[in-house]
Amino acid sequence: HLAKGKNIPDDIACRMFNKDTKDGRNMDKVSHLLEDSIASIIDKKDEVLTLRNLGATDKQIARIFLFEGRMISAVGALFGIGLGLLLCFLQQQYGLVRLGDSEGSFIVNAYPVSVHYLDVLLILVTVIAVGWLSVWYPVRYLSKRLIN
Repeated sequence: HLAKGKNIPDDIACRMFNKDTKDGRNMDKVSHLLEDSIASIIDKKDEVLTLRNLGATDKQIARIFLFEGRMISAVGALFGIGLGLLLCFLQQQYGLVRLGDSEGSFIVNAYPVSVHYLDVLLILVTVIAVGWLSVWYPVRYLSKRLIN
């Protein structure tokens, strides 16, 4: 990692890279992230071109991408909340996660869970808010770089 104004690599960054990639031998994760990022940008360029050819204005294109990202965020949040509630129900009913190998090791045999609907609502609102904010920045970048 060469930083601006430096002629030699940063020792800490190099050690972290070597540890994470097993001295550069395991680059699968890094290369997949890079490939996905490049493919996503290329796909967006094609989508912008298609929408322009259909007569959409720059503002409409930005709104389409915002809507798409927000819908993905909302559906993901609802799916996650539903899955979490299902797991809590299964734990309450069947005690999937045990506290010990033998009966009577603890006061209760299974890990106790309690669902508080105010907490569920707070989690849902937080996840949707963070998701929507995380959609806003890339769309802003896209509208500055690709649309205008």
